[in-house]
Amino acid sequence: MLRRLIAVSLACACTSPALALAGDSPWSLGLRAGMSTADGEPSNDAYTMGLALRYRLGAGSYAGAALERMQFDFERPWRIVGVEQDKAVESEDIDAAASSVGISVFYERHFGAAGARWIPYLSAALAVASPDVDAVTGPAAGGSTFDMRTDPGTEVIPGVRGGYRWNFGAAWSADFSVSVNHHLADWKVEDRQSGNTGKVDNYTHYGAQLGLVYRFGAR
Repeated sequence: MLRRLIAVSLACACTSPALALAGDSPWSLGLRAGMSTADGEPSNDAYTMGLALRYRLGAGSYAGAALERMQFDFERPWRIVGVEQDKAVESEDIDAAASSVGISVFYERHFGAAGARWIPYLSAALAVASPDVDAVTGPAAGGSTFDMRTDPGTEVIPGVRGGYRWNFGAAWSADFSVSVNHHLADWKVEDRQSGNTGKVDNYTHYGAQLGLVYRFGAR
């Protein structure tokens, strides 16, 4: 189901015209990239890249959908199941590479005059994401090994974002924002060698993003 939603979102993003100031098309298409931090379970930081399609509902009011990919490391997954890495064999912590693809819907409110150079805004979003975590093996304390497998399931992610949009041309704007996204998660983690299991519950990411927005039909 998630793959179908992503495919529909990409098709809309690639074929739809984009948002403009008053009197132009109500659609816009934006590309944004960013970095976020968390408390280390499951990750310390993450890098994101996304595509957002907006529709102007009225003066200063917008709704839209976004597709976003997040890249990060699952930090020390062996500790989640109560296993310790043998640092005498491998001194560096062994992490698992992970990524997540999500689709969201959002409402965005702009403040100030529509034709101003700088426009502050706030938005609220709800996303559904499908993380994927690589299997990872390594030496465990006591002379054995661990073989970590993770089933992250599907996450639901409410979030808020605030920032400024800088209109530097008739059709172009730059976007500067900060965000808070709370991941409703239930990751299941298993060490296939020891049989130990564990889980990762809800976690929060705090991020900053830069973006570029194109308005089709702008004059």
